[in-house]
Amino acid sequence: SSDLWDQRVVDFLRCVQLHAHLRCVGEDGPYWSCPFANRAEEFGGDGEAKRLDSYHLAQSLAGGVLLVLDEVASAFQRLWCIFELSLFVETSGKEFDIAAHRCPEAHLLTSGETQVDQSMNNPEENAREVREHSFPLEVLQSGLSVQIEMGQASVDEDRTYSPSGGGMPIDVKSAGENRLLQELNSKIRGNIAVLAWRQAILSCLVQQLQLPQVLAADCTRTSLAMDLSGLKAVKDTSDLAEGIAGLKHLTRLEVMCNKCVNLHSV
Repeated sequence: SSDLWDQRVVDFLRCVQLHAHLRCVGEDGPYWSCPFANRAEEFGGDGEAKRLDSYHLAQSLAGGVLLVLDEVASAFQRLWCIFELSLFVETSGKEFDIAAHRCPEAHLLTSGETQVDQSMNNPEENAREVREHSFPLEVLQSGLSVQIEMGQASVDEDRTYSPSGGGMPIDVKSAGENRLLQELNSKIRGNIAVLAWRQAILSCLVQQLQLPQVLAADCTRTSLAMDLSGLKAVKDTSDLAEGIAGLKHLTRLEVMCNKCVNLHSV
C-alpha cells in the first residue's frame, strides 16, 4: 500500500485479520504496510527513493501482497498506490489477494484456494465459492481500467520524473509515448481480471466487466493459471479462450476445471 489512508483503521484491521485467518499466517505473522512503516518527513530530499527502497525490501521478504480497498477503491486513483502495485505485478509472481470491507464484515478474493477453504470443502459445497460470492465486485471496476499516469498525487512534485530519487522513477507525463508505462497498466488490469474471474462467473458479469478483453490486452504475459475448480456455473470456457487468444507470448497455461460438473465445452 501507499500513503493513502482514507478508510477506517478498524475496517483495515478486519480485512487483515480475515486474510491472516484464511492464509494461516498465525497470530504473530508480520504484515508490512507503507503508511505505518515509513515516515516520509524523516526521508528528507530523497524521500521517494528511500520509500521505494523500503518497498522493494518488504516485497522481497513477503510471501505476497494484500491490496485492501475502501468503498470507492481509492487505491486505484492514487499515483503511488498504483505504481507500487505495478512493481509487484511486474516482478513478483507471489500470492496476490484483494480485500474489501462492506459493513459489517470484510471480504477476500484470493489467488488460489486457501488451506482453510480446503478444510471446509464438502461434496455439496465449495468453500471458496461460498466465501468469494459475497465479494463486492464493483470496487474492482476502476482497477480494470486503471492508468498510472492518471493517478492523483498529494503534491505535483510526486509526478516529476526523477530516476535518481525525489520523484517518480518513471515518466508519467509522457504516458502516450511510454511503452513501459502502458505495459504496466495492462499488467495491473490483467492480474485484477484473473483474480475477479471466478466471482464474475458466479455473478454472470464476465462480459459486462470486459474481463476477456482486459486479459487479452495483457499482451506481454508469459504464464497464466486460472482456477475454476468446483464452479457449478461454468458451462464452457469460451470467455477464457477469448482472453487467451490475445496472449501471444504465453508459454505456460494452466486451467483447473476439476469438479466443474456442468462443464460441457472446452
